[in-house]
Amino acid sequence: MGYDVHVTRNKYWIRSKFNPISFEEWKNLVLHDTSMNLESNVDVKLGSGSEIFYAYGDGIAVWTPKVGKSEQQSVYFIYKDGRIVTKNPDRIAMQKLKEIAEKLQAYVIGDEGEEY
Repeated sequence: MGYDVHVTRNKYWIRSKFNPISFEEWKNLVLHDTSMNLESNVDVKLGSGSEIFYAYGDGIAVWTPKVGKSEQQSVYFIYKDGRIVTKNPDRIAMQKLKEIAEKLQAYVIGDEGEEY
C-alpha cells in the first residue's frame, strides 16, 4: 500500500475524469522534459533486493532527480483516468509534482483531499 498524490484538474481527484488531463498533454509534457522518460513497463528493485515487474501501458514516466552531482532514486509518475499519480512522494518529488501541475494547469491533491 502507500499514499498516493495526484495531479488533477479537479479539486476532488476521484472526479478527474470529468475534467481530465489528456494522455496527449501528458505525453507532450514528458517528451519535452529532459529529466523524464516515457516507459511502457518498469522493473522496480526493492530494498530487500527483490525486483517487481510493474507495467501500466504507455502512461508511465520515470523521473530520476539529480541533487548536487548525484542521482537520487527514480520516481514513477503514472497517467491514470485523466490524472497523474505517484506513490509516497518525498519533498523533491512533491516539488516535481507542483511543477507538472503548473504546466498542466492543475492541482496537486493527496489521497485524503488535501491540496499542496
